Amino acid sequence: MGIRSQNNPVASYLDKWVATGTDAMGSSSSSGHEATGGTVADYVDGSNVWRSHTFVESGTFNISKLGTYGDEVELLLVAGGGGGGGVGGPGSYTGGGGGAGSLHYKTGVPVSDSPGAYTIEVGAGGRGSRESTDAGSSGGDSSAFSYTADGGGYGGSAGYSSANNGGCGGGAGNANSIGYATGAPGHPGGIDQVSPPDAQGWGNPGGDPGPAPGAQGDGSGGGGIAQAGQQQDGTGADAGPGGNGARYTLGNGTAVYYGGGGGGGAHNTGCDAGTGGLGGGGAGGDNPGPNSSFGEKGNPATQSTGGGGGGTGNKEVVYVLFVIK
Repeated sequence: MGIRSQNNPVASYLDKWVATGTDAMGSSSSSGHEATGGTVADYVDGSNVWRSHTFVESGTFNISKLGTYGDEVELLLVAGGGGGGGVGGPGSYTGGGGGAGSLHYKTGVPVSDSPGAYTIEVGAGGRGSRESTDAGSSGGDSSAFSYTADGGGYGGSAGYSSANNGGCGGGAGNANSIGYATGAPGHPGGIDQVSPPDAQGWGNPGGDPGPAPGAQGDGSGGGGIAQAGQQQDGTGADAGPGGNGARYTLGNGTAVYYGGGGGGGAHNTGCDAGTGGLGGGGAGGDNPGPNSSFGEKGNPATQSTGGGGGGTGNKEVVYVLFVIK
């Protein structure tokens, strides 16, 4: 299996313990780091046993003794997703989905036991728009080991505010601007892709407003880790879906999607709200029926995925991983 990591404003640390031929013969001279902090779990991958420390709240990763497999860990760092946009007033159409928090996956992160305390900051999810003059809020940043993942931008509120920039940008509401990404685009797909150097992790912008003349007031999706948010269908049929996230295995060795963007809200009766992107993005709210001044609330993102919200963003997670034998 490749390098490990995890997401949403949570940081994961991975201590890598690689078994050698001598280890396989029963030697007890090799060992992993002795560390505390977060929720600890072990899992087997091939001939190696890995230990993950999962943080869903801010805390401290403490190393009391370095192991014999190298003075380093792997890190999966995911920021909080942005909240979805709303309606700026009756007749102003709908809001865009929130952007996902950006995601860092790093290997070979150096650690020491003198001192051995490392602060882990886990970003909170943003709040969705609550009324016609409320833009919602962006997600919180996550940080660890000198790396920072930026929180996702909030979605645009039609008739009131444009989408905000963030790790992944918020999607445009009807007739307003998108949010741009501070994270790097170009995620190649696949599993456990290391984030690029000199960037705020992986990220993509939100979706543009729907094209005229087909645009009929639906919102666009928020950006995801591996894909930009999508705009409303040119025919005005459906709102824009959130961009998809990407898969990482740091938590327990199983590939899990992180960082999906939130879906845009639906304006037209009979049209569907935008779906949330793979990786916890929340779906947008539907139009409840003819002659309605306001649509239904969007759906919150899934916790500990870093996804953006059709309503409220989700809190993220940090994983630290290393080999113990």
